[in-house]
Amino acid sequence: MAFDDPITRVNGEVQDVEPVVQALVGSAPEAEVEQHGGHSVPLAVDQLEGYVLKKKSIPDGFKAEYQAIDATRVVLESDDASHSDYINANYISGYKDVEKHYIATQGPKASTVVDFWRLLWQEKVNRIVMVTQILEMGKKKCELYWPCDVGTTEEFDTFAVTTVLKEEYADYAYLKFRVTHQDEKVLLTLMELVTRWQQQSGVAPVTVHCTNGVERSALFAIASYLMDMLKAEQVVDVYLASCFITSKCPLALPLLEQYQFLFELAGSFMSNFETYANFK
Repeated sequence: MAFDDPITRVNGEVQDVEPVVQALVGSAPEAEVEQHGGHSVPLAVDQLEGYVLKKKSIPDGFKAEYQAIDATRVVLESDDASHSDYINANYISGYKDVEKHYIATQGPKASTVVDFWRLLWQEKVNRIVMVTQILEMGKKKCELYWPCDVGTTEEFDTFAVTTVLKEEYADYAYLKFRVTHQDEKVLLTLMELVTRWQQQSGVAPVTVHCTNGVERSALFAIASYLMDMLKAEQVVDVYLASCFITSKCPLALPLLEQYQFLFELAGSFMSNFETYANFK
């Protein structure tokens, strides 16, 4: 299907994309977002009051400023009192309010790798999107939670993880694991860039993780939301998508530059609509 007249919506009004993107990348976004404690987001962050877990409920290894909100957090199941039910992870709905379309979570630390695998197993996740590096600018951002070499197995508590495939490309890597737990087996896939597999993933949520489980993970979810909106309606509404995702994952857009980036991304989607519309 041709898409010769790309348009977007700003505050519900249809606009030509090129002037909108140019204006918003300049100064206009400052009128779109509200300032709350140094965070530029299209959602009042003070809504968090009384909405998040008590700090004392959060185990060591999780940053309190990026804690999961109680209304949408993933609660880990356990028969063992030594295992907490907490993980810094929230369900995020998709376009048209598809429930639990994504799980946004903090990249595992040494103390939380087992909990990360508990999350994946419990939620029957078969796709992982990793939008952080293990090391960035010389700082460790995420613990390595899989064996580096193909054919090798590493144990994480009751989980045995074997890397069965590893393909590296210019901008991303694709890995496939065999995971064993209590004599059951399932294949999980780790990807850093997602293209054509999502429609084949069934009802299980896609787990997206970055360093803190908020910023890049939410950007990925918003980008996916915009792509689905474009394919269904032939318009995109960055403000609506941002408000929707931040209602599930507050503090998801702490920087004005990230919000500006979404408008640039929306313009790119519409300029290449035929490519995105044909994703299978």
